[in-house]
Amino acid sequence: LILTIALSLFALSGLLAQEKYEYAMLNVLYDIAFIATGKVDPIELGQKENKYVAVINKLNQLAENGWEVIGVTESAPTSSTGTNQPFLKYHLRKKKN
Repeated sequence: LILTIALSLFALSGLLAQEKYEYAMLNVLYDIAFIATGKVDPIELGQKENKYVAVINKLNQLAENGWEVIGVTESAPTSSTGTNQPFLKYHLRKKKN
């Protein structure tokens, strides 16, 4: 009986202690956009700023604000001009308070 109660309390505490996360994506194709719950924020590039430098800068800024990259998806869709541009999606999460 004591063992059953102890195991039940352990299982219940594990369920209550599950982390809650907010999820988002940083999409990179011809432009860059940060997509989180209910909002899409385009990332403006400086006149001479490299797109991929801007992506790294944004990821560093997001990391400072508690976001972590949990995966990256890459595909190469064909554009109307016949060139392949890599389409990157950085999948992120942040612990909810």
